[in-house]
Amino acid sequence: MPADELMRLYTQHTDIFRGRIADEERLQKPEDQPGHPVHTFKLENRELDKLVKTQLQVHLWQFEKEDSTDTIFSLIEDINLLMDIQKHFSRKENLIFPYLEKYGIYGPTNNMWRIDDFIVDAIKDARSKLANYNGDKKAMIDVLNWIIEEVTAMIYREENILFPMALKNFTEDEWVKIAHESDEIGFCLTGPAAEWKPERKVLDEKTISEGFIKMETGILSLK
Repeated sequence: MPADELMRLYTQHTDIFRGRIADEERLQKPEDQPGHPVHTFKLENRELDKLVKTQLQVHLWQFEKEDSTDTIFSLIEDINLLMDIQKHFSRKENLIFPYLEKYGIYGPTNNMWRIDDFIVDAIKDARSKLANYNGDKKAMIDVLNWIIEEVTAMIYREENILFPMALKNFTEDEWVKIAHESDEIGFCLTGPAAEWKPERKVLDEKTISEGFIKMETGILSLK
């Protein structure tokens, strides 16, 4: 094949591929948009993951070698930061779980709520043990290792079970309400990247034929 013909085909292929990428960007999922509740939850998870793996874990390794006053103070600072996880759990339990139960989904809500409580109790226990450290190194190491493991596991369960389940069932209006009510509870270690303003569907014959109903405050699927 002549070089100029090869270059022409290569250019066309690049243009087609560039167009596909642009289409994919336009079809970005709502939860990938800054400010969407799931986007914000995942931002918090990145901060929590960083806190337990690059700070708490490192300071715990140092504590295992030498339980010095400086190391204990570092662990106390980490645990105080980690207490912010209560806001993350509160938004999940009070804003996400009720809608799941509305759709008849109870398994994740019952199990996660119980584990959330265990994690918060363990963080409080660790803070108390650190503030009143009496030389029981093993007990301190055990509770901190448990916290790191369970926070990491909770992030996985949220992003691979809870959030996909919620995204599959919740309407856009429900997500808008969750976003608005999140401010009242607060955020964990970070906040929304932006104010989420979803593009509303325009009601037309095609929309109606796809099974949507126009309401005063938005559009709902028949489901």
